[in-house]
Amino acid sequence: MRTCMVSPKERQSFFRDFSRIHDGALVTVTVAAPGAGSHDEIVNQSLRGISEERDEIVVNTGNGGGRPRFARHVRNAGTVLLQQTDEGADAELDIASDDGSLTIVRFRSPALPELLDPGVE
Repeated sequence: MRTCMVSPKERQSFFRDFSRIHDGALVTVTVAAPGAGSHDEIVNQSLRGISEERDEIVVNTGNGGGRPRFARHVRNAGTVLLQQTDEGADAELDIASDDGSLTIVRFRSPALPELLDPGVE
């Protein structure tokens, strides 16, 4: 696995591009908190976008078509790390909060971004 850090200055453009490329991909959102363990908060839902709004990062998921949408709000986000396979496929996005909790957005099937991006020819 390779790890790429997303700096605070890069987040807006990174989340915009990342959301466009991975729109509709199935993800599981796992939340881990110190002393409380971890649990899957959202399981196999379509990714609908990640954005930074004021002091939080919002992960939006849902299948559309009248089905419920779910959002995970990560307050006081510190470090954002993109985990990629050795081949360069995006595997998960790790968002660490200042309180020590970790939100993991994991793709069901990691894929190379250039294979998903309709803007790439």
